[in-house]
Amino acid sequence: MTHPRATIRNAVADRLSSIATVRRNRAQPLQREDVPCLAIYTRSEAVTEGLSYRERNLDLVVDAYAKAGEGLDDALDDLVEAIEAAVDLDPTFGGLAVATVLTNTVVELSGDGETAMGVVRLWYRLTYDTPYGQPAP
Repeated sequence: MTHPRATIRNAVADRLSSIATVRRNRAQPLQREDVPCLAIYTRSEAVTEGLSYRERNLDLVVDAYAKAGEGLDDALDDLVEAIEAAVDLDPTFGGLAVATVLTNTVVELSGDGETAMGVVRLWYRLTYDTPYGQPAP
């Protein structure tokens, strides 16, 4: 049985795959020639116990990478615009989530010289419910 976190993470990755190559494993080393690309992963999940279900608030991160150089900020902003538009098309991801909210965006520079790349990190909070004894939505 696949945990709902994996199902949601895969749904987000599938939705964003038209924007850039998607890495579904953040442990893979990233090289400058791999960008632009996206990395999608989950960070934490707060759980509230209800009478017959668990409400889960999943922190999901989308990292968007672009090569450093002139126009880096514009390239990152273009990626953000595309990601936000894709998520906003259906923030429930076909009913997998009750709601999806963008909670934070952070822009950073990674590496230096020939290996430098920019990354913009979008933090999303996805709320979904699971009945007791059944982790799948």
